[in-house]
Amino acid sequence: MIMLATFGLLVGAVLAQRFKIMTLIPVTAMMLVPVAGVGIAQDYTAWWMVSAIAAASASLQAGYVIGLVMRHVLEAPRGEADALRSGTSVRRPAR
Repeated sequence: MIMLATFGLLVGAVLAQRFKIMTLIPVTAMMLVPVAGVGIAQDYTAWWMVSAIAAASASLQAGYVIGLVMRHVLEAPRGEADALRSGTSVRRPAR
């Protein structure tokens, strides 16, 4: 289950870099199929499969939030760096 949660975090972080929040709904539905398949193949109980699906969904959403924060942190200094390179001020001119 730890590997599933780690995979969900990574997938969520990657999705945050490219897509909007509505992507989480179909991706969560797509994760449901392999988790249920593994649970059936390994003869796990229904409660294990429900908890695994919940863990995968929660880690996917947490990874998405982490990816959004990373994108915000990495893109924030870009405006200041461009202004410094061009020699203009980031602030508005005083009137």
